[in-house]
Amino acid sequence: MTASDREKVISLLEQSQRQFSEAIEGLGQAQCAYRSTPDCWSVGEVAAHLLLSETVFLDAIQQMLAGPPDPDWLAHSAGRTEVLEKVLLDRSQRACSPDMLLPRHVPSHAEVLASYQQARARTLAFARDIDAPLHTHTFPNPFFGVLNAYQWLLYIPLHNLRHNQQIQEITNAPGFPR
Repeated sequence: MTASDREKVISLLEQSQRQFSEAIEGLGQAQCAYRSTPDCWSVGEVAAHLLLSETVFLDAIQQMLAGPPDPDWLAHSAGRTEVLEKVLLDRSQRACSPDMLLPRHVPSHAEVLASYQQARARTLAFARDIDAPLHTHTFPNPFFGVLNAYQWLLYIPLHNLRHNQQIQEITNAPGFPR
């Protein structure tokens, strides 16, 4: 990973963490459980999904790096970074989470905050310390095709920023408990 790649990922990880923490800080149980419509997630469900996703994504990156590099990594992942940056931050198109990342258990507000901080600390430590050729290891993404490990690492904060927008939409809904 280049110095600028590392700086970009760390900055986005810190930004998305700050936004998430500010968005859910001080919310009560009723606010965390509120759904604006039956088919939309609550803040608690979004938080549970983010927690699960971050752990799964970082574990997948580490598994990619344990395997052999993809000799065709450039052809497989070319142009995907720009697509991720554009598409993940655009909430005008909804996406359905893969089944394995659906929030089946919603922890308490305190558990969410503590677990999120731990998961993010682990991801930040990885981003700061990794000294491996992330671009040469690839794995398919259900929405974007083959991504390299750097793109998967970038996916974590971009995915978080997308869901931070979703949390903002929920808390701005007319029926949201105040």
